[in-house]
Amino acid sequence: MGLFAIVENRNKKSNQTFFYISITAALWILSLYLAYYFERNDNLVLIFTRLANSIPIITLFLIGKFFYEFPTKSYKLPKFIKMLFGFTLIGSALISAFTPYVQTSIEIKNGEIVNEILGPFFLIYTMMIVVWIVLVAIFASKKLKTTHGIERAKLKITLVSFFIVGMLATIFSLILPQFGIIIFVKESVLFTVFMIAPMLYAIHKHRFFHISYVALNVLRLIIFLASFFIIALSSIIILKGLIPSINQTELVLGVAGITLLIFQKIIRYLPKLSSKNLRGLSDEIDKFISGIYYCEQIEDLINRLEETFVKKLNIQNVKLNIVRKEKRDIELPIYERNDFTKILSKLNRNILLSPEIKYQKINKKNISILKSELDKLNAIICIPLFAENKLIGFITFGKKDNKNYSREEINEIKRIKKDMEIAIMNLLLKLNLQEENNLMKDIIEKKTNALKKQFQEIKTLLEQQSDFIAVTAHEFRTPLSIALFQLEDTLNSYKHSPRVIQDMKIMNKSLNNLKELTQKLFDVQQYDLNKIRFKTEDTDLIEFIKQIYTEFHLLMKEKGIKFDLINKLKSSVRIQIDKYQFRQAITNLLNNAIKFIDKKNPLIQIELGDDKDWVTISVLNTGKPIPDKDKDRIFEKFQTTKVAMGTGIGLGLYICKKITELHNGKICVTNEKNMTKFSISLRK
Repeated sequence: MGLFAIVENRNKKSNQTFFYISITAALWILSLYLAYYFERNDNLVLIFTRLANSIPIITLFLIGKFFYEFPTKSYKLPKFIKMLFGFTLIGSALISAFTPYVQTSIEIKNGEIVNEILGPFFLIYTMMIVVWIVLVAIFASKKLKTTHGIERAKLKITLVSFFIVGMLATIFSLILPQFGIIIFVKESVLFTVFMIAPMLYAIHKHRFFHISYVALNVLRLIIFLASFFIIALSSIIILKGLIPSINQTELVLGVAGITLLIFQKIIRYLPKLSSKNLRGLSDEIDKFISGIYYCEQIEDLINRLEETFVKKLNIQNVKLNIVRKEKRDIELPIYERNDFTKILSKLNRNILLSPEIKYQKINKKNISILKSELDKLNAIICIPLFAENKLIGFITFGKKDNKNYSREEINEIKRIKKDMEIAIMNLLLKLNLQEENNLMKDIIEKKTNALKKQFQEIKTLLEQQSDFIAVTAHEFRTPLSIALFQLEDTLNSYKHSPRVIQDMKIMNKSLNNLKELTQKLFDVQQYDLNKIRFKTEDTDLIEFIKQIYTEFHLLMKEKGIKFDLINKLKSSVRIQIDKYQFRQAITNLLNNAIKFIDKKNPLIQIELGDDKDWVTISVLNTGKPIPDKDKDRIFEKFQTTKVAMGTGIGLGLYICKKITELHNGKICVTNEKNMTKFSISLRK
């Protein structure tokens, strides 16, 4: 049992601890066998007897640890308390195993143990074990109050089995020997039956440790064989002691035959699991799921259910029920709404198992209603079907060849839920039934309201984010301006070494870049929030562009860039623009041209032209052409072209586009004769 527990989930603490309990229990049984049935050597018998006394202490410690971890940790014990318990019990185990203070010696006559000479600490040792068993039982009982459902049932079975075995072993191995009564000491291995039997029941009934179908059947066979040999061997030993003259061969054959006959009768009543071919079950369910969407009517769906689960998988009472207010004259398997469907709807479970309902966290009245209704339907499994938390129906599955369902089978059957919900709702809507149409309207209305609410929340968040960036950028500008003013004042007012002057100029340039970036962030948020103060005025376009050209001419000369203004306008043009905003757009285009200019042939041009009702202001620069796939993308926020080599954060062109749109204009980029051309077109 320990091996199967650790194989099923080696990472779970409770499974690991149960595995260690199994090992210590096996060592305890082995030490008892070696002490009472091995060759009668006084020293060896004493060693094995002391081991038989010490090993249960470690087992008890592990049992306490198991109840602390199983099914989950619900208490948090301080580390020093854990260490105190651990050192106390392990220390006691070592004293019991390697000193005479618990077991001093053994008296053997004619190869049989007739008396045990107990040490001075034997009474303390016994009291400690009894107290520990009681403490563990109290702790586990309290933990029962914090657990619910199937986990509570598992914990209760485990507690009862461990407590019975612990108390029986303590009485016959520790308490009675103090009064000179030595009975059932060497036969105490039989006490493990009181642990194995409830655990086997829990494994079958409640899928204890979630042991799989194959593992469970192997375990079942091992437990059957082990129990058979233990009981048969123990019976032979007892009968041989009571009737020494009996023929040994006849005794062995007689006991073995009777024991086997009894076990054959008992084994019939032990629950068996189905699904020898789990892959076959899975394949059939896959076929069923893929086929239900081809069903044209509810009747086709019912036929497919029966074909798959009744005829092929031998499951009884497989039924689909459509939940409605009333039946009327509809050719459907209608189940009218009642207390059962109300409870089913409120539970909102993926699956209900009839044998496990009483362990669920449900009040007693509802448990009674659910159990009663499922019994009427002869259902072991019930899968509720929902459409947006509204119960539209349920599917019930009865017994399968009078066998229990395995964990794997239940998980496989549960897979049909989502697809059945979709298929049934589609078929009901096709029938154009008022109740289902109303349900669909409610669902759509709820979805729409939820989307509206989500949209409003997202909008609020975006506004908060934009406000935050705008305020932050605004707050950054003030200290940056002060720092720049003080830096310039220091440069102009004092004499410094060339190195200091150079460092301060670099600082000045970096601060200016940071100020420019902060201003761009501020501007972007103002555009996004539609908070731009936009005031147009009648403007002579040629004079306006000439002013910008003059302002940039000196900068271009310092950078060694050839800078030209080409006017293709036939006459003066007056347009309505916001001078401040439009100046920023042209400035951004010129700064962009400087960044990406061809260093070997540096040339930038401003070109004015017109086309019927439109006037165009273009900025051209030599350099690598912009790929066609990037021509629209570069006007988006935080986008740059690959030729930028990481320069900037992609706000300049975005601002240009926003300003152009505020003027009801258009902006585009083209590649012309080894030059990149950004054009802003405005109506005359």
